[in-house]
Amino acid sequence: MDWGWVPIVVALIAGPVMWMLKRFERRNDQQHASNLELLQDIKVSVHENRQDVRELRGDVRGLKADHRLLKYEVDRIGQKVEPVEPRGVYE
Repeated sequence: MDWGWVPIVVALIAGPVMWMLKRFERRNDQQHASNLELLQDIKVSVHENRQDVRELRGDVRGLKADHRLLKYEVDRIGQKVEPVEPRGVYE
């Protein structure tokens, strides 16, 4: 038997398949580049939001410390001052 025709059949089938795969690969490269750019933008946004959250946490800690100090001062002053009976405005 002569098997000389097998490489020709393989080439006729594989040629168009390889051509289509190459087109899809090129299209995927373009999609990959656009997705990579989008991912980079998301990374920058996440980093900026992380910095904002860290700043807000610092502000909240400062406010909590100020609130504790103010509450301590009010409690301390409240212990020294005797309560006054409420009176009317014109008395």
